[in-house]
Amino acid sequence: PSILIASPQMKDPYFEDTLILLCQYDEAGALGIVINKISNISISEILQQVKLPSIKKDKPALWGGPVTNGACFVIFEGNITASEGWNIQSKLAISPSLSLLKRRVNDELPIDIAIGYSGWGPGQLDAEITKGSWLYADDIDIQYLFAVPISQRYNEALKSLGLTKTTVWMTPIDE
Repeated sequence: PSILIASPQMKDPYFEDTLILLCQYDEAGALGIVINKISNISISEILQQVKLPSIKKDKPALWGGPVTNGACFVIFEGNITASEGWNIQSKLAISPSLSLLKRRVNDELPIDIAIGYSGWGPGQLDAEITKGSWLYADDIDIQYLFAVPISQRYNEALKSLGLTKTTVWMTPIDE
């Protein structure tokens, strides 16, 4: 698990200025959740659709990416088993499990929800990184990023690497 930071030169309407939490990356491809863009639906509206009680501090759900906009992922502090989802660094978990979402809501524990995800086929993400579309960082404190307001996460991720949008110029890697 790591963070993908869109190159400042990326002008793709889905991924411009995007920060993605990479959950899975292997020979079959990659899956990640955008963590710095919001959707047009609130967490309480999602919970209502699955007949769960609203949370006390309602907020917009994250826009996780353009793939499967009906899919939801619950993001929370804690750890889970591999069959339930992904543990990110030491104390952050992401899961598509409805039963886990029910447990978190019923226990009134803080959550974020992302709608949709970002996905890449075999070798696709590697090719995009090689072309200079993404910065890849595995040493950013993800829990810190979740404490930062959504609108500031992209710049804070760059800042944690000692960079700004104006100091990064990505060019293709030709090896």
